Amino acid sequence: MQPIKPIWKGKKLEEVEAKQKKAEKGAAASARRQAKKELEQEGKKLLSFEDSLRKGKTEQHAKEKLADFLLTEAENKFKKAVQTGDVTDITVAQTLLETTQLKRAEETETAKATNEIQKCVDKCKSTLLENFAKKPKKD
Repeated sequence: MQPIKPIWKGKKLEEVEAKQKKAEKGAAASARRQAKKELEQEGKKLLSFEDSLRKGKTEQHAKEKLADFLLTEAENKFKKAVQTGDVTDITVAQTLLETTQLKRAEETETAKATNEIQKCVDKCKSTLLENFAKKPKKD
């Protein structure tokens, strides 16, 4: 046979259980707020990386077009200079070719930087999706 509990102890137990439930709900709500805050921060970080990526790709495309234009001009000028035998034009064409090589090198560096930004974007998206997947469920 179970001992009979006094009424005041039962109320005390109910109060303690109620306080525990309230504390658990508060902790769960706090965890949800923290997770939401982290997701928002990751989202902002992702947007920043994507903006940098767009700018990098635009810059890379512009440098690529410039290098292609300079190469075409240098080839045409070189052909004409060789046909006419003009040493000055040959020197100008050579300078254009050297400039084109420099622009190609800049384009390569921009492409490397863009690839690094792309890696950051991919990593950030992955982290964002992982955090979203393990987001605490509402009770």
